[in-house]
Amino acid sequence: MSTPVITAPPARTLTAVTEQLLEEGVGSVVLATETPDGIVTKTDLLAGHSTYDAPAEQPVSAVASTPVVTIHPDQPLSTAARRLDERKIKHLVVVDQGIEGVVTTTDILNQLGSTTTGLLNEVAASDE
Repeated sequence: MSTPVITAPPARTLTAVTEQLLEEGVGSVVLATETPDGIVTKTDLLAGHSTYDAPAEQPVSAVASTPVVTIHPDQPLSTAARRLDERKIKHLVVVDQGIEGVVTTTDILNQLGSTTTGLLNEVAASDE
């Protein structure tokens, strides 16, 4: 999971959130007041900028995905992968007492890749 989570209020403008996303070098921003109210990705922001004539005046909530799909930090990786696949999304917000992180398809693939490499190394070592 990626931490810290970059958040913004839902009323912030498309332009401001786009700048925030680029400055932080992340792929998504969670819109939140006290709980996750929405999530915006690079794709959402690009669509918003091409849709609205005045993105500097348009609230980012207009392009946010809602409701936010969440997962608890104690859930296994397989549950996260299944939830992403079933919902056809690329980002899950990890919540416990608050917003803890974001799990992406890239995070899962990176974890699976390192697990697969470790297993292959173990098999190779046992053959020696």
